[in-house]
Amino acid sequence: MRYPSLPANLEPLEALCRYLNVQRISLSPEETVPSTIDVPILTDGGRLPTHLFCISDASSSSKPSPPILAPVPADLFSQKFRSDVIPPGRPDSPSPVPRNESLPGTQKAVTLPVIPLSVPHAASVPLLLLYALGLQPHTTGMATHLLPLEAIEEFPSAAAMSQAMARFCDDDDLRRYVSFNQGLWKNILALGPRDTQVIEMVQTAWNVTAEARRIRRV
Repeated sequence: MRYPSLPANLEPLEALCRYLNVQRISLSPEETVPSTIDVPILTDGGRLPTHLFCISDASSSSKPSPPILAPVPADLFSQKFRSDVIPPGRPDSPSPVPRNESLPGTQKAVTLPVIPLSVPHAASVPLLLLYALGLQPHTTGMATHLLPLEAIEEFPSAAAMSQAMARFCDDDDLRRYVSFNQGLWKNILALGPRDTQVIEMVQTAWNVTAEARRIRRV
């Protein structure tokens, strides 16, 4: 299935929701996670998700962040990931069907089961889903989330990429890249995406980032 192109500057979670034709929604840290959520759909027709991941960090925190609600189609996830986090459905299980809300003029919605997903790094999961599910097929765009442009321009020399990253990033930027890329790599190990291009890109980005940190001694 071909998906429409979206603006390159969209946040990964927003892009994921648009590709799957649903509105982005959220929960506060204090809210109890329900078993299902009614999610507004954007347009009639088009692919719809079958589940919502309620994504949180596995590491405990004294101040928990709001969970990330990410839509996902179960069939595509089972094809593209080795993880069995989504329970297998019965062969006769119906697909989610949009329905009109009771009030006139309100948006159509689809009721999706919620699956809690505890991962090493919650913030990077939408990016991983976006590319590893094949919704955004051009993996070159993924690199802009992982490395500064100055480092990307030195590809394919990993050593030159690390030198550029160490040179152009300040300490705070470099720490953010380290946290994100290390967390994303741990998510790959935990969830097992099958797309080798995505795996190799994230592994390269993490290796480059780790070497830049060593150079800068941050």
